[in-house]
Amino acid sequence: MRKAATSLLVLLLSLSATAPAEDVPRPLAETLSVAPLSRVQTVSFGPLDRGWLAVDDVARKEQGLAPRYAVPRAVSLTPQTSGTWEELKDGRWLWRLRIRAQAAVSLNLGFTRFRLPAGARLQIYSADLAYVVRPFTSEDNERHRELWTPAVPTDDLVAELAVPTAGRGDVDLELGQVGQGYRGFGDSTGVTLKSGSCNMDIACLNGNDPWRQTASAVGRISINGSILCTGSLVNDTARDHKMYFITANHCGLNGSNAASLVVYWNDQNSTCRTPGTPASSGSGDGKLTQFHTGSVFRAGNTASDFTLVELVDPPVPAFHHYWEGWDHTDGDVSCPQGSCYQCSSGALCAGIHHPSGNEKRITFAEQAIQPVSWANFPDSPGDGTHLWVHWDPTPVFPPNPALTIPPQVTEPGSSGSPLYNLNHRFIGQLHGGPSACGATGDALSDVYGRYSVSWTAAAPYLDTASTGELFIDGQDATGSIFSDGFESGTLAAWSGVVP
Repeated sequence: MRKAATSLLVLLLSLSATAPAEDVPRPLAETLSVAPLSRVQTVSFGPLDRGWLAVDDVARKEQGLAPRYAVPRAVSLTPQTSGTWEELKDGRWLWRLRIRAQAAVSLNLGFTRFRLPAGARLQIYSADLAYVVRPFTSEDNERHRELWTPAVPTDDLVAELAVPTAGRGDVDLELGQVGQGYRGFGDSTGVTLKSGSCNMDIACLNGNDPWRQTASAVGRISINGSILCTGSLVNDTARDHKMYFITANHCGLNGSNAASLVVYWNDQNSTCRTPGTPASSGSGDGKLTQFHTGSVFRAGNTASDFTLVELVDPPVPAFHHYWEGWDHTDGDVSCPQGSCYQCSSGALCAGIHHPSGNEKRITFAEQAIQPVSWANFPDSPGDGTHLWVHWDPTPVFPPNPALTIPPQVTEPGSSGSPLYNLNHRFIGQLHGGPSACGATGDALSDVYGRYSVSWTAAAPYLDTASTGELFIDGQDATGSIFSDGFESGTLAAWSGVVP
């Protein structure tokens, strides 16, 4: 578990453990003289039944389930029973295990036992060394004793463990699952999740648009190494930068699998692809190198499709986190007409999400946001547990307001993503709805679980002092980072997560 630093040196070491891609240390097998990879024990998986998966994915969508991107393969592999050991010249021991899955577009690993001694490091990377994930160390030891890795876009993966001789007997590591990806995460086979061309990149917003900051709260997420959704980092009344994170209940995150959560930050295209063009539905250049792994379940409300977890690792300054504000008042939600973007872009209502598990997009709402029931949608007001949002049918394209573009929507993979009112405060998370590129009328709409209904479950965590605040604004981590490691009065209080 990462703990608050007490010196500048500790801070620098902590940051290097969660460094962005350009600072990721290279695998030891690349930098040292070791046995060739051909001599490392390999675990192989055959191809998946793509025909069956296509049919089953349709059935899952009809059942309202979150989209799947990988098939979990149960294994039981440890350094004691599998892989290849060798002694390094510096006295350490190196263990490697090669994992190959025919026709996989990505691989991810679920270590159902994870405990490393001081001085040890575990790293995963593609066998061709084109994609390397930052090392995991004893700083990643958590009370739940698990580790779930981000997806690596490859069909040939290496897990590499280096450990001091004295600590070799203290390694407790078991690989319990391999996620064999068949779509998403860099898939170029055509059998993939691709967001519709009507969607709009965050990069299309003007440089000073306040929605850019709000978007930093939103992350693409993986659950159980197989399911895609979206979620968002949320502020609390203590303003203490705790890593509370909201997503949808139907994404399947709960007390038994919260450790498997991986959140990818800042996964968005670097340029603006004009909505409605082929480029907008093509492969983007978003990065998956900034991530958090592991969480503790905090609260849920099935009626409003709400889940709150707390990420087990602290903020990483390099990720430029933003903790969204929220509003749990129970009144009507009014939004300026989306076509008034030129008047005041920041005063609109919007949803920010990862459609089909692709790069982050933004969708602006029309004026009317009505209370509804999920079960009896579109009857309004129903039981009022949800909000019915109509998307702007004539959206403005910020780089060229005179250009006509198609309406933006949400898609599978957007589930759990935040809906914001005109003050950029969270008011609900996406449950589902009929919207899709080309939709019109009431079909150009979606339904969000209502935060005011979820508040009873969220309040013990997001308002621990029972302040009674009905709404709060968001905040970033900008400020004075002192030699104690974190911001005075905020991150200095961060001391880890207790289950």
